[in-house]
Formats: sequence, structure tokens, C-alpha cells
Amino acid sequence: MIFFDKNQKEHKAHLESQLSAVSSLKGNEIVQWRKERLADGMVFFGNRNFVELAGRYVESPEDPDAIERLLVWMGSVRRAYEYERVYLVDAAGEKILVEPVEGGMDREHFKADILSMLPEGKPAFLDFHFCGNENHPKLAVVVPLLHSGEKKAFGALVLKIDPEVYLYPMIKRWPTPSRTAETLLVRREGNGAVFLNSLRFKEDAALKLSVSLEKKDVPATMAVLGKKGEARGIDYRGVRVLADVRAVPDSPWRIVAKMDESEAFEPMARMRTL
Repeated sequence: MIFFDKNQKEHKAHLESQLSAVSSLKGNEIVQWRKERLADGMVFFGNRNFVELAGRYVESPEDPDAIERLLVWMGSVRRAYEYERVYLVDAAGEKILVEPVEGGMDREHFKADILSMLPEGKPAFLDFHFCGNENHPKLAVVVPLLHSGEKKAFGALVLKIDPEVYLYPMIKRWPTPSRTAETLLVRREGNGAVFLNSLRFKEDAALKLSVSLEKKDVPATMAVLGKKGEARGIDYRGVRVLADVRAVPDSPWRIVAKMDESEAFEPMARMRTL
């Protein structure tokens, strides 16, 4: 029995170390991804030629030369970095140039969400959100456009991100074969922890599934309430899990790496029956 107890403790310590390594790795990858997206925005934010050209378009939206040159710039960054769409919008949310031109747009989304970020004064993330009639969350990098020497933006460049292209697949990857392990992102909204990505056992969960913060035995709520490190509790399916939770630096997000206890301790259960 002493030998079994020792093995059980060692096995649990190994699992906790693995979960910690996964959540740390994913957190670092997300931080790097966010930095790269903001760096894309900074390329335009600091480019006086682009800003002056954008200013020409806002002042004269029928200028064919300005439109053509802007669409070349916007198309090149969209293709190079796999953005879903790239928008140029004026400070009233009325004059909108989009690349590619196909597809609709929600003008109220620009007025309510995009323009509210212009006072930031630098490229910033528009967090996970639904846009218009779309059923899947999007992100965006919003780049305020300012004439030299001015503090008030005359418009913005918007780099629209589909998280299904890179972010979600990166989060979902698990380093070893597993039936139940997964990583997920959450953020706090009011009195709840909202899931930000599709889940292994609930694909259509992003921004649609939340857990009350009163359920303090759920790792997702532990994460948004500030816990860091090893956690055991009940997941969104009502299943007992072993988890590691932590913050994603420089973001409102929290990451949870977890595995069902039934799988985690299966080797020890088999040993007990021998």
C-alpha cells in the first residue's frame, strides 16, 4: 500500500507538471500571436505615406487613384497575414473602404465598436465579438489614423481576424494523445466566465456558453477569479477534471488546460486492480 501511495503521488505530480507545461506553452504562444498582430497594426500606424493616402480617401472618397493604391496596401497585408478582411473607415463610421470588396458589412458595428476604440491612440485589440449576422466570433486589430501633429484620429484601419484560421487550432492542439484533454480560453463578463473558443465536447460554445462565478468549483471560474496553477473541480460538462489555470499576460483572457480525472488516474486504477 505504501508503494501504491507513493506511485499515486508521483503520477499526480507528473500530471500536474504536464498540465502546467501545456497551459504555460499555450499562454506564451497566445502572447506572441497577439504581439505579432499588434505589430502588423503598427506598420500602418507609423507609415506616413499610408496615413496621408488614407486621409486623401476620407476627404475625397471618389478619388480613384487613392482607392486603387489603398486597396493594394490593404490586400497585401490581408493575404500576407491571413486576415479575413481589411477595412478603412472614417471617424463617423460612414465612409468605409473594404478589401476584398465582396461581402456585406455591419455599419452599426463600426460606429458602436470600432470607433469607440479610436481614443486609444494606438493599435489595440477589439476582443472576441459577434459582427452583424455572423454566427462565429471574430477579433480585430483597430489602428487609429492620425495626421501628423494631431491627437484626434480621422479614421481607422481595421484588420479583421477569423480565430478559426490560426488561433483556435493552436489552442486546441494537445502535445500527446488524449481522449479528454483540452485547452480553452475564458474571460470575465459581469458575474460569469464566458468561454471564448469552441470546446472539445461543445463545438458551438464560443461566446455562447458561460458559467456563473458562484460556481467556484469550476476551473474556468477559478481562472477569471485570479487563481493560478493546479486546480481540481467540475468542468462545463459536470465532469471532474484535473486542470491548470493562469492569466494570458496583457490580455483579458484566462487559459485553462484540463483533463478528465477518469483518464488522468486511469493507470493508477488499473494498478489497483492487479
